[in-house]
Amino acid sequence: MKKNGKGKELSVRNGKLELGTIEANKIIDALVEDFKNNVDFAVIIKGKKPTLLVPGADKLAFKFNLMAQFSKDIETLEMLKDVKGLVAFKCDLVSRATGKKVGEGRGAAVLGEKENCNNPNSAIKMAEIRAKRDAVLNTFPVRDRYTQDMEDLTQEQT
Repeated sequence: MKKNGKGKELSVRNGKLELGTIEANKIIDALVEDFKNNVDFAVIIKGKKPTLLVPGADKLAFKFNLMAQFSKDIETLEMLKDVKGLVAFKCDLVSRATGKKVGEGRGAAVLGEKENCNNPNSAIKMAEIRAKRDAVLNTFPVRDRYTQDMEDLTQEQT
């Protein structure tokens, strides 16, 4: 059990965060309402859902005492074995209090896919960022408000 700032208990049961509770949803709503444009989220294409950025994902995970643990995404790498320069990770969101996995996400990048993936380290970081944001979007009820992949599109593609 974890206590939020108002003394309410939020629990992890069978490895799942109980996000459906009124208390948890109020915490998430309040946190998201305080998100700042171009810090926690960004509007990449006008009229589309904003993209959740790493600081916003970090704030949600931190508020519920979750940490990200990364591992090589073997399934994706095997499935896309012909893609040269592919880097793929799974991100598990794990409760710091119990050590139980609460959520997961996947992310990939291709070396050289764009300007900020021009070396192995930057491709690794991009894959980790994508996996973490996917994990947060899969774990918290905010997918109706945010996406993660809009920054991969350019105005010419839309």
